[in-house]
Parts: sequence; structure tokens; C-alpha cells
Amino acid sequence: MLIHFLSSPNLKGYFYTYPLRAFARQLQDLGLTVRTYLRPNSSLPDCDVLCLGGSYFAQLSGEEKVPLMARYRQKAPVIVWFDTSDSTGTPYFDAMPFVDLYAKSFVLRDRALYTQEFYGLRCYAHYYHAQYGIEDLKERKRRPARPEELAKIALSWNSGLGNEDINHNKFLRIGLQFGLLTPWAGYRPRPASPRRTRDIGISYRSGGRYYQATVAYQREETYRRLSEIAGESPHRIICEGPIPYARYIQELKNTLLAPSPFGWGETSYRDYDIFLAGAALSKPDIGHLETWPDYYEPNETYIPHAWDFSDFQEVIEGCLESPSRCTDIAQAGQDRYLQSLSHAGGEAFAEHFSALMHQAQRMATASATWQPNE
Repeated sequence: MLIHFLSSPNLKGYFYTYPLRAFARQLQDLGLTVRTYLRPNSSLPDCDVLCLGGSYFAQLSGEEKVPLMARYRQKAPVIVWFDTSDSTGTPYFDAMPFVDLYAKSFVLRDRALYTQEFYGLRCYAHYYHAQYGIEDLKERKRRPARPEELAKIALSWNSGLGNEDINHNKFLRIGLQFGLLTPWAGYRPRPASPRRTRDIGISYRSGGRYYQATVAYQREETYRRLSEIAGESPHRIICEGPIPYARYIQELKNTLLAPSPFGWGETSYRDYDIFLAGAALSKPDIGHLETWPDYYEPNETYIPHAWDFSDFQEVIEGCLESPSRCTDIAQAGQDRYLQSLSHAGGEAFAEHFSALMHQAQRMATASATWQPNE
């Protein structure tokens, strides 16, 4: 099977397509040849399956997107849209009429929820708006899915499989600016043992501002509540702004527990930094979503708390008083993350990707042969 993938020469495109290069040998073993393109050309639709990356189309104006998709629909036998956004929300369902499969990095377990509109485009933004009356300066809308489109929604993979070093390697970043992608599987993470001595109870570095108050709420509330706990706790709790990345990673390597609230999405690169640093990850409960690989098993690989923070202090103080439990969870989270980046993880990725491609082909065949009832 020959697969062409239209990505983009930016960080989002690099992270998302990295496993296609890192695990190219495992894909070849299953008979899949994947070629990544950073811009359209005339040969792009000449393949068995054409993959369209949302990160590329995000660079286009609304007037450019639909004509380009329509042109590919006329030429390509099978089309898969890859939604690379970090949230279960923010879908671009305008692509639905032009694609056979809509593959998304993070998917709501209850697919029927995609037929309704969320305030702020995200289910948690909608929750804080409804629960506390928090309003954004500008309300954003996107068209929801139609009931008959729900069958097209599939689960792709999350950014945890990307090369984390690109965030902090100036040579790789310069290469991206010139449209270059590293073709080799050069990412070798350097984990710190969760069982090493750690003298920081909690580290939470909050940086960046969000123009959506509903999105900023969790990070602001995490900071506020941790500051209150720090004032009374005998444990060392760091709750401050950002520091240089190297210092931040060193701090995490000496930290027992690291909170990671939602931002533009439910998960973030912060989660993967925490896994590799060997700290225990704590997040608001993400039981509403599916992602692959599944790094998030409550009270096994991460420590959840309620969205309304009703149990936040109890969860945090319980972790600080039970360091061995934190260490066990940190170890399990790190082991699962590293497994996904290993050779065996590559084989699992190849199987997952192959299943998506064959599912898209079946959907395309069914669509071509289906006839409405008289």
C-alpha cells in the first residue's frame, strides 16, 4: 500500500508525523510505504491512500481549504483526514464530506457529543461556563458533526510519540524553518529513575496566557490552590512562573508530584516531560477521552482529581503523605511511555496505522457501492 501524507513544515507537523519516519521499517514490514509531503504537488493524489494533515490546512484561509479538498476528492481513491489538535474538541468537520475517515488524536468516548456545540469549542470550557458562568471575550463556533458522520470518526495517535528534543534543539528548529524533516529515528529519551532521591514535594510552573477565560481557569485555579497548600504544608512546594527548560527538567527530576492541568487540550508536552523526569503526574480526570497510546490509566499511571477541584486538596496532601505510592505511579507512567517509543512500540504503531488505512479503504468501498433505498 502506497500512502502519501500531506503535513506541514512546522512543529505540529513534525511531532505528528515523526513516528511515520521513526517506525518506517515496521511499517514496511506490513507492506506500507509512507511518503511525507510538506506542500501539495501534482503527484500527491497518486497513491492508494491520501492522508491530509490538519496542521497543513490550518495555514490556509477558509476560501482555500474547501477547493483543495474537493480537488483531492476527485483524484484520490481514499482520503483520511488527520486532526492533530490537542483537544477532544476543536474538530474541523467541514472536511467530513470530502474524506472517508476522520482520524483524531484525542476522541470523546461518547461520539454522540460531537453532534452538539461546546462553548469555547471544548467540553471542559463548556463545563466551566455552565458551572461558574465564566465567559470568554469572544465566543467561537464550529459546525458540529451530523449523526451520519459519526461513523467516520476514528482514533489516530497522540503527540507523545513525537521527538521531544525538537522543542529545545535549535539545529532541528532551523531545519524545520527551511522545510527539512529529520528522516531518521534518532530520538532516544533520557529518563530519570522515579526511585531516585527527590527533595521537592510538588513542582508546578505555569506560563503563558490564554485569551479564553474558560481555558485558563484550570491553570489559574491550580496555581491558587497550590499556593494555599504551600503556605501550610511542611513539604517543599514550588508554585511559580516559568524558568529555562534545562533548569525546569532538573527540577522535575527532583520532584515527587507534578500537576498538569488542561490548557488548549487535555494533555500537553508537559505530561511527557513529567513521565521522563520520573515524577508522578497529576491531572484533572480525563476519563471522558480516548487516545493512543493510552498513557493515562487513573491511579496507575496518573493521579486524577475532579474538574471542580472539590477533592484537589485531599488528593494533593494524600500524595505528599504517601511518597511510595507516588513513586509507584511515576514508575508505571514512565514504563508505559518508554514502551511506546521502543521497537515493540513501533510494531504496535505500525499495526495501529495499518488498521486505520484498511478501515479507510473499507469505508471508501462501502460509500462507493451504497445505494439509497427507492
